[in-house]
Amino acid sequence: MKRNLENNIKYLQVIRIATWFQVLMPIVLLFFKAHHLELSDIMILQAVYSISTLVLEIPTGYIADIIGRRKTLILGFLISAVAYIIFSFSFNFFGFLIAELIFGLGESFISGTDSAMLYDTLLSQEKQNEYVKHEGKLTSFGNFSEAIGGILGGMLILISIRLPLYVEALIYFVAVPFAFLLVEPPRHNNTKFKTVKEIVKVFKQTWVRKSRLNVFLWFSSIVGAATLTMAWLVQPYLLKIEIPQAAFGIIWTSLNLTAGFFSFFAHKFVKNLSKTIIISCLTICILISYFGLSILQNGIGILIFFFFYSIRGIGTPVLKEFINIETTSDIRATVLSIRNFTIRILFSIIALFIGFMPHLSTQRVYLIVGFIFGSLFLFSLLRMVSLKFKNPNSK
Repeated sequence: MKRNLENNIKYLQVIRIATWFQVLMPIVLLFFKAHHLELSDIMILQAVYSISTLVLEIPTGYIADIIGRRKTLILGFLISAVAYIIFSFSFNFFGFLIAELIFGLGESFISGTDSAMLYDTLLSQEKQNEYVKHEGKLTSFGNFSEAIGGILGGMLILISIRLPLYVEALIYFVAVPFAFLLVEPPRHNNTKFKTVKEIVKVFKQTWVRKSRLNVFLWFSSIVGAATLTMAWLVQPYLLKIEIPQAAFGIIWTSLNLTAGFFSFFAHKFVKNLSKTIIISCLTICILISYFGLSILQNGIGILIFFFFYSIRGIGTPVLKEFINIETTSDIRATVLSIRNFTIRILFSIIALFIGFMPHLSTQRVYLIVGFIFGSLFLFSLLRMVSLKFKNPNSK
């Protein structure tokens, strides 16, 4: 069993690579524009995808805690592959909308489940203190995979505008056998949920009731929403400053290589830093990036993207560890799904706002989004300070 559990990490690495091997994402704006969609249409589609994901995020996390992470991942990859097949045969906004809805379902099964399985695998081997190291590697492999996907996507679109969709569907099918090879780790503090009321109970404890888990979840979610929003605003910025379309894949690849490098060594970067310092640095760096991009509408702004992606690389695995330490195996996938739910709901609101304000300049979009995240960070930090006063021993 021990040997098989150790193999889980290898299979999870392959699964993360497959999940993040997005050949369409680097050129998605060009793809949609070729089908006569504007930025407002694209952001509405992404909002619909996010809403689909967030509605199903917590129920699918619950399912993962009940039927197991392995079966949930298999189901997620199969549904996602079908979504891309539908995408491949769609040529208008409505067709893309259906595909996004189904893809949201598939991704909600995958989202958080792989991280939950990683932590429980390490916990079963009494190696949970190595979580940041391994989650950092998984994130790093994902970023490297996304970088390679960016190069491939830029090449495939020169052959056919729809070829990246076919490749994407194939990749999700290829991931299924590796999900089958995973071994379900034994649960700790394992109590089977029996009713939907249990989901509501966990949701209230995690999302509403003030605790260390609650404040870490909110902060991690805000950071996640900030990084997701930034990812969708890279290409409009490049178009605004008239970067040649041939360079889109190169820049996207470079950004993800940067994030991958910093994720790989995240455990070393934060080794001697307190949670307070980490949270403060992430907040300041993210806000500097958004406000900086609202001012620098030229090639210099690309350097800010690299700065932001390095921060993203460090923050992703570290903040997941903050949450995992504060929860237990029987609800881990549900809690991580609540985190992803929060990320999606924040992103959906921002994407819909941009989508229904089609005349906003790129400069103003960055400025407004910067103020939105500034307000959210203030909300999160006030909850942390309040918890400190309530529990002086909270670190």
